[in-house]
Amino acid sequence: MKIPVKVRYRLWLECDDEYVFGNGVCALLLGVDELGSLKKAAESLGMPYRGAWGRIHKAEEALGVALLDRPSDRQKGVALTEDGRRFLEFFQRLDKACGQHIASILEEFPLTCLEVDGVGH
Repeated sequence: MKIPVKVRYRLWLECDDEYVFGNGVCALLLGVDELGSLKKAAESLGMPYRGAWGRIHKAEEALGVALLDRPSDRQKGVALTEDGRRFLEFFQRLDKACGQHIASILEEFPLTCLEVDGVGH
């Protein structure tokens, strides 16, 4: 029997076995950096503002650093803190390296269909 399969992976960071930083937080930070607003970043991702704020707040609490600089004048929007930029850049580099490593492994073991004899054995 031939079974079509794909290899997928998803990277995230945890603190005390709790998710704190992954593709969602990364996308939000990229959006804030580009758009200058968490609300606009959330909208661009089709995410409710409250959910976006919750993800950022949870990450900041777990990591013990502020990811976003929130000026007292709400009209000025928000920006990444230096720590926020460092976490974003670290995560992007790590994700890219992991993806490249997996791609190189798959070059050695191309997988388009998995052929299985005696299913269940």
